[in-house]
Amino acid sequence: MRTVAVFNKEEYFCAAYKAKIDVPYNEALKSANISGIMLGFTSSIIYYAMAASFSLGGYLVVNNIFGMTFENVMLVFNCIIFGAQSVGQTASMVFFH
Repeated sequence: MRTVAVFNKEEYFCAAYKAKIDVPYNEALKSANISGIMLGFTSSIIYYAMAASFSLGGYLVVNNIFGMTFENVMLVFNCIIFGAQSVGQTASMVFFH
């Protein structure tokens, strides 16, 4: 650092550093935006799976189709939700890393 200061090259090296860091910085910004959007989308899968599970489960219990009970619906619900959660978390990390 002293050598740079002695030869009065601070501005030169700052400009060179800024030019070199701009490309990775812009790529990181783009990657962060895409990863954020993907995380938001994949996290919503859990809520879509909940809505579908409760809708279908309620329909099956009310109409006594397949002899479904509330306990069976909750068992299937937990399986679907934990599966959707795993898919969502994995997908958010796989695409751009």
